[in-house]
Amino acid sequence: MSFNIHCIDRPKASNESLLISDEQGVSTTELLRKVSNTLDKKSWLIPQPASLVICFAKLIGKGDVSAILLGSLQIDSSKARGLLDYKSVITMDQQLKKSADAYLNMKRIFDLLLALTATGLLILPILVTAVLVKLTSKGPALYWSDRVGRDNKIFKMPKFRSMKVDTPAVATHLLSDPESVLTPVGGFLRKSSLDELPQVWSILNGDMSFVGPRPALFNQDDLIALRTEHNVHTLVPGLTGWAQVNGRDELQIPKKVSLDVEYLKHQSIVLDIKIIWLTFVKVIKKDGVSH
Repeated sequence: MSFNIHCIDRPKASNESLLISDEQGVSTTELLRKVSNTLDKKSWLIPQPASLVICFAKLIGKGDVSAILLGSLQIDSSKARGLLDYKSVITMDQQLKKSADAYLNMKRIFDLLLALTATGLLILPILVTAVLVKLTSKGPALYWSDRVGRDNKIFKMPKFRSMKVDTPAVATHLLSDPESVLTPVGGFLRKSSLDELPQVWSILNGDMSFVGPRPALFNQDDLIALRTEHNVHTLVPGLTGWAQVNGRDELQIPKKVSLDVEYLKHQSIVLDIKIIWLTFVKVIKKDGVSH
């Protein structure tokens, strides 16, 4: 756009065919690495010898295609820059950062719109559940736990209390007898996922997203360490996620993190919508809940 504006009051641009590109020339590999770095992701690139690619292409009758793929596709913009004395107003790194920010902002807008809609539709179930928790057991309706958010920052996450007030703050699978600490309605809340409804507040507050890795408890050191090792900690935690629709409570930590890594590599709004739909199906079927 800046180049088009630059041409408007430059008579030398009249009747000329001009090509424009970034001043910084990069290979496909360098570009992929820059995109990965901008999104705080690891680039998983496997080097392949050019001679091997050419040999394979010739074997399948695609030798001409290999020459195109391995040759230089860089645009020569020297004529446009020299003729019109043009300089780029933004660097490649700055533009990649703007593109990454646009994606994150789109995801945030999606979360806000869905959270506001969900709040309006679910206000009655939220109120009824709060009353049931309060009437059937001693203690507050909400339980606020310390959870690990993006970049391993701790935040307070609310849930409807499904366990007795003196239950240790550890992952459910570490309790010797989870059933014994459930409140009268706790089992139903957990199997129906109604205990998760207050987390809409965390989404509105920006601590969580609808889709992302489930936020670990502050003391789940093994899960936190493994996620940090694989850069999963750079994601905003979610109300649901790829691991939740592929096993939920039944998953061991290494498998859970491997699914989180899959989401990290392939995250998109389309994938988020798919996960939300699969979550709805899982909740209706009550799949993957062990306690």
